[in-house]
Amino acid sequence: MCLRPSMAGYMKHLSRLMNFSEGLLVYSLWEGYRRRPGMQKFLRECEETGLAIVAAHVSGHVDSKAIEALLQLANPAVIKPIQTENAAWFKNKLVGVQVCERDFLKPNKAPNKTTRAGG
Repeated sequence: MCLRPSMAGYMKHLSRLMNFSEGLLVYSLWEGYRRRPGMQKFLRECEETGLAIVAAHVSGHVDSKAIEALLQLANPAVIKPIQTENAAWFKNKLVGVQVCERDFLKPNKAPNKTTRAGG
């Protein structure tokens, strides 16, 4: 799951709809930000929902090969693409992984629909 601190409300709302107990938040910002009170609060709230947090600093955007490598290592059961211009890419690449089609950032959309990639 990809989040930024400004999405704390979204994260809390989503955590009431689904179990985060096996979820992973990859902290990719500069480590110095973790000392800021606002970031500490956000990360604490993420942990309280059940998300595990790992640090992996990146700068800029990653290419599809890097995303594929991360997904192979993480071996997720469900993917919820956020802030992408090509969510269909995940369906085409991740056979056997549930890919969420709903745009969670638009609160008044229809109920969540999921599709098994490749099926």
